[in-house]
Amino acid sequence: PYVILNSTEKDLYVEGDKYNITQCKMSLDGELKYSKPRMFSFCREDDNRSRARIRFKDSSWSIPTSFHAIGQSFDLTMEIPHKNQECNVGVHISEGEGKYKYSKVVEIQPRYIVKNCLDIDIEICECSSGSILTISPRTSVPLYKMRNILNKQLMIKFLGSASEWSSPFLIKDIGSNYLKILKPGIGHKLLKLDIVLEKATIFV
Repeated sequence: PYVILNSTEKDLYVEGDKYNITQCKMSLDGELKYSKPRMFSFCREDDNRSRARIRFKDSSWSIPTSFHAIGQSFDLTMEIPHKNQECNVGVHISEGEGKYKYSKVVEIQPRYIVKNCLDIDIEICECSSGSILTISPRTSVPLYKMRNILNKQLMIKFLGSASEWSSPFLIKDIGSNYLKILKPGIGHKLLKLDIVLEKATIFV
């Protein structure tokens, strides 16, 4: 058996064999969203060859994938119907502990998370997209509904029309870099950009 941990902040569905669908829905406690662990298993005994699919409410199913190998981390893509967009998640398989020690834990997280470590608001935008997201100081946001292209690029600027977008950067380029951004009334500021891979999630 498997334990599904939904860390996406979105309602999630995991399909094993036909009509075998586990729902991992979000609950609300004040402003905190959370999802309880859900048990999942395949109807067939041979888990090594069994495959599962994942989807959000507003997406198509992912490709069939295996949850068998402990320690593996990978990403999955789910297309959004009738749009040139997709949702990306990261999947990490680990060995269960405590009351779950005979199970494998499948943790499903956002593939991309952007954290604003500054003391002021910033805006981010995917290249060739008109969708702009504002991130408050010291907060993190997951990125969903991105363009369905392989090399995804982001741009950053300070909040306000007087600021200018930074040069584009690839969000899959792990490591440190620097961006030059115009801050109104002050001039250009040099910001450090760290891109880190933890389990199956890329943090920017």
